[in-house]
Amino acid sequence: MPSPDKAFQEAERRIAEAKENGHHELNLGGIGLSALPESIGQLVSLQTLHLSGNDLSVLQDSIGQLTRIQALYLSGNQFSELPESIGQLTSLQTLDLYGNQLSQLPESIGRTRQPPNTRSGHQ
Repeated sequence: MPSPDKAFQEAERRIAEAKENGHHELNLGGIGLSALPESIGQLVSLQTLHLSGNDLSVLQDSIGQLTRIQALYLSGNQFSELPESIGQLTSLQTLDLYGNQLSQLPESIGRTRQPPNTRSGHQ
């Protein structure tokens, strides 16, 4: 697995490329990320985001800016909580949280127009 610095740089590179090319899907899964760049919030046309299989424990509030996101894959990380801003993802249909340390979901998820299909549990 790459070093955390190299993983972060790779994530920033992929985010910049996705922004420049208007990609609707971004795969940052399994690259060894321990922190997600704030620049992720700039990908306002993103519809699918893969973050599974990393070492993430914090999801930045900027995730709430991805209002077109339909599928968010967060399985196999170290999340113990999610930000309230995740409730701003009004297009979210699929939320994969399996293999994290979550004891509850933010109340804001239940206030979305149609709560997403959620897969959760511990590995």
